[in-house]
Amino acid sequence: MSESRASFPLRPPPTKTSLKPSLAVTIPSVLAPVLAITILYRLEPFDPAPLPPPPHGLSGTVTAPKENSRMLRGAEMVRAGRVVGPEDVVYDTESGVIYVGCADGWVKRIKVSGSSRDFAVEDWVNIGRRLLGLALGRDDELLVCGSYKGLLKVSKRDGTVELLTDEAEGLKFNLTDGANVAIWDVLEGQPHGRFLSYDPTTKETRVLARDLYFPNGVALSPDQSM
Repeated sequence: MSESRASFPLRPPPTKTSLKPSLAVTIPSVLAPVLAITILYRLEPFDPAPLPPPPHGLSGTVTAPKENSRMLRGAEMVRAGRVVGPEDVVYDTESGVIYVGCADGWVKRIKVSGSSRDFAVEDWVNIGRRLLGLALGRDDELLVCGSYKGLLKVSKRDGTVELLTDEAEGLKFNLTDGANVAIWDVLEGQPHGRFLSYDPTTKETRVLARDLYFPNGVALSPDQSM
């Protein structure tokens, strides 16, 4: 019996391809996210603190009523839906106008008339970002606390916006919150809040008190001494 074979060369046996990535790829892919998280953590100025539990603990569950008949007694809704997330309002007795700072960055002007149904809401000035405290100035102006912009002045004549101050002692304001003259604070669990005054004549911002826990709001005494 004879046998003939083709004279084609034989193929080499298949080799198994390694599925394991090399260390040169694995190590950087693991270290890069860790390094990025570490850098972000170190650069982030937010400094939270744990909230301690009540000294006597919590005993039972308290259910708040859904409605309180004494709340908003005699109040009327003013143009629902036209004012988004109002934080603070001031009333100008001379012009009969209510100024409202809104969450969408608008300062709204509401013209007061006999009935709340007839109140006219005007989109007056858009400053941007959430607006917090408002106060009437002495020179026909509105003082506005832009949450992350600082203390602003808006001319009631033409709506011109001017930044008065956004830092003190080289430290930027983080949350400009309320205004009578001016106050800023930081919403954190640590006492990083500050109470400041701004002199419109000298354009100087002074720190009156520091290391405060969320100083939210300010009012002057009748004799202006404190």
